[in-house]
Amino acid sequence: MSNHVQGPTIPLLPIRLVYGGEYANRTSYFFNSSYQITSTSDHALELIWRYENGVETTPWAPAGSTGGSGTGGVGTGGAAMSLGKAAGVSPAGTGTGTSGTGTGTTGTTGTTGTTGSTGTGGGGCTNYAYTYSQNYIYVCADKATGGPSVNIGTNPSGNNWTMLNIDNSNQLCLQITPGNNVAIEWHSPGTLVGGTFTFHKISVLVTYGSNDNSTWTACSNTVVDTPYLITIAKQSCGATSVDSRLAYADASTIPVDANSSGRNLNFSANIHKGGAFVGNMAATNSQGDRSGTARVQIYPGLGQNGLDGYAMVIASMLHSGDPTYADGDMQVGAYIPDAGDALLPSKPGAPTIAQVAWNNKWTISPEFPFQSPPNYTKDPLSTTTLLGRTSTNQGAAFGDYASFVLTSVFDQSYTTSGGQTAYSTMALTPATAGQAICLAACNESGYLSNNTSLFHWLINQTFPTAGLAFPYTDATPRLWLITGNGVN
Repeated sequence: MSNHVQGPTIPLLPIRLVYGGEYANRTSYFFNSSYQITSTSDHALELIWRYENGVETTPWAPAGSTGGSGTGGVGTGGAAMSLGKAAGVSPAGTGTGTSGTGTGTTGTTGTTGTTGSTGTGGGGCTNYAYTYSQNYIYVCADKATGGPSVNIGTNPSGNNWTMLNIDNSNQLCLQITPGNNVAIEWHSPGTLVGGTFTFHKISVLVTYGSNDNSTWTACSNTVVDTPYLITIAKQSCGATSVDSRLAYADASTIPVDANSSGRNLNFSANIHKGGAFVGNMAATNSQGDRSGTARVQIYPGLGQNGLDGYAMVIASMLHSGDPTYADGDMQVGAYIPDAGDALLPSKPGAPTIAQVAWNNKWTISPEFPFQSPPNYTKDPLSTTTLLGRTSTNQGAAFGDYASFVLTSVFDQSYTTSGGQTAYSTMALTPATAGQAICLAACNESGYLSNNTSLFHWLINQTFPTAGLAFPYTDATPRLWLITGNGVN
């Protein structure tokens, strides 16, 4: 299987986009008109930036499954360090000469009096006996005109935030330290669309002064803003299920046609319980549903190499629950067929979404536990846990989006022209993912061998949404395509 490497000329990025997911309800934070921290909770695409300590050759992913849609209150810790506007924080001082007066300027001595000596400036660092400097890194997001809003998704608390003047307006900025993450929420009360926003990485060099080498005062700073224009595109996809049952009717035919032969079914137009399903219904299931093994095939329609050059690609589908008789959490993975699979949409004679069934499905073979290095026909690019009816675990609950990150972000070594080893930050997405993504239970083989019945439904593009409220009004399977974070 081939991956697209975006070239060894890309520098090593300390702060990079590493993960993301779509949520029906996510909390984000911003300033109100009085510059007080305020929160809102709504539909969001969450993008996670990480500050790496150094070279990271293993792609970062959250521990366990993707997070749920929990909320948190605004912290009530101490006030943030006041850094003022980008022009500087040291106030102008006034100085008095022996025979005249002088006006001090920020960080310098005052001007010379008419006949007297130089006045002493009140706001600079040169008047302290001791000084030292400390560099802080902050991030914030700046909304473009029109479209969704963009806020900080990590709870500001204690001293980890400040207000900085960015693009001629005061922004809530969150400090990010090595080994830690900051979430940015691209959000809207209902349907979420694509658009652009600016991600700011802000370096603040603060100089502290002291006359007793004990009590320190911030006396000046230098602010350097590095902006990245982030573009988000929303690519609608087709999706259908395939299952291993042999039936004597079409998927929507009732009663069973006794004159038809046993065959695998096509479910592309089926809308029952959402339209798509994944998991396993054992042949011994007493409830009468003996669907066998089920997978979801997603058709992005972008073709081979169609995802080349993106900094992050995320697939998502709306989770619509599970049956009472096959209830429970299920870890689902996103698998990518090999580029040589003869049944890929680009291959001659391959079945369309309206023709595909279990007997002509894409070839994947989920293995559990996962192996390393991964083979994406066997080991998932990423996983999401679909939660059962009463589950309190982390994952995609009923009415939330199941998200799958298709891009691995890590540092790759290369040899320089001088023969030295260097590293560049790469964002790699399998070539085949632009035309074929397959969702399957990660422990599919275990369910089969143990006759386990565990089943979950997802919404596909044929589900009727007329008269329904959000999130069903924005439930078409989709890819989120992100560019512009400095990786490419």
